Amino acid sequence: VMTSANEILAEQDPVNYFIGLINQADNGTIFIDEAYNFNPAPLGQTANASNKVLDHLMLVSETKRETLTIILAGYKDEIMKLLGYNPGFPSRFPRDFTFEFPDYTSTQLRQIFKTMLKERGLRCESIKECGLSLTKLISSRISQGRGRKGFGNAREVRVKLESYIIAQMDRLGALTLHGKAISDRDYSTLTRSDIIGERPNIPTSLAFQELDA
Repeated sequence: VMTSANEILAEQDPVNYFIGLINQADNGTIFIDEAYNFNPAPLGQTANASNKVLDHLMLVSETKRETLTIILAGYKDEIMKLLGYNPGFPSRFPRDFTFEFPDYTSTQLRQIFKTMLKERGLRCESIKECGLSLTKLISSRISQGRGRKGFGNAREVRVKLESYIIAQMDRLGALTLHGKAISDRDYSTLTRSDIIGERPNIPTSLAFQELDA
């Protein structure tokens, strides 16, 4: 059973909803994504929905330890902070069962990008920029975000690809308005201008003129 902290907390009765998920997952696994979004009230303050869900999580992680696997997923620092909610949490989710997944390498990001292209029936223009193929240039740029908190890995690739597709649509739309014929190959090809923009025209560049002055 896959869920997230936000999904649970968005319910009218988060605890009962969570209990239902636990029952569904019994004899299997419940995967709670972005678990750090549980935001329990500090000790001494009135308990909120997060407190109640986490208290039940504490209970079932002990009573169902033989039949249920619970995975809390999220950023390391925030998950460690969450586990400090109750002194009993660390013993139920010990460090021996903590797994850190490194960001994808530039090569892996490139393969993901090429796979997403293929799934959409697209290809990149067969040219090089600064000695690199467009797919290699894209993965190199995306991989500069590796190690930064919030880096989306495959999601980052998908967002970039979608921005390139929008640029392609704008470019082809402009050609259509000017009466240019568009082929199937045009529709399936992302060009250099879609991906990194048009080359700057130095003589007419206002920025260059200002710098030159």
